[in-house]
Amino acid sequence: MDKIEILWDRYEEAYRNYRRLKESEKLLGDRFSYFQYIEELNELGRATGILQCIEILSEDKNAVFEKGLRIQCKVEGKDWDGLTGFWTPAEKAKPKKDDTYLVSVNDTILDLDSVDLFSLVDGAWECDDVARKVTAWMPLPSVYKEETEKDNDNRGD
Repeated sequence: MDKIEILWDRYEEAYRNYRRLKESEKLLGDRFSYFQYIEELNELGRATGILQCIEILSEDKNAVFEKGLRIQCKVEGKDWDGLTGFWTPAEKAKPKKDDTYLVSVNDTILDLDSVDLFSLVDGAWECDDVARKVTAWMPLPSVYKEETEKDNDNRGD
């Protein structure tokens, strides 16, 4: 295992410890001590420091950011594929399932970039204009749902 992979393992461990302490803070409420809080911040600082070391050693900062976020999603039990806000280059990968996606499109005739909604059907982008080429895509966000008082209590922010 190379040095960067060892650092990734340590980052995941530190982030997992931080989240465990963060959860115990919610459960204990007023009984959560300042020493536990200091331990929580130490783990967050450790995770952040490890991630910064990985950034220094890596050439692709975007890949470091993405892998760090993937680890956070894994630790927190969130579905990475359900996240929005990150473009995936079309030449790198296509979506795994047929659905409607937000796409970045290049009109090859006008050399104009734009954003649009396209459907992926049977693994191919549905587009009625052959001059428009999908250059990147991302999943659509979920439908807005008004937060209840219970959701706000569980957020922990």
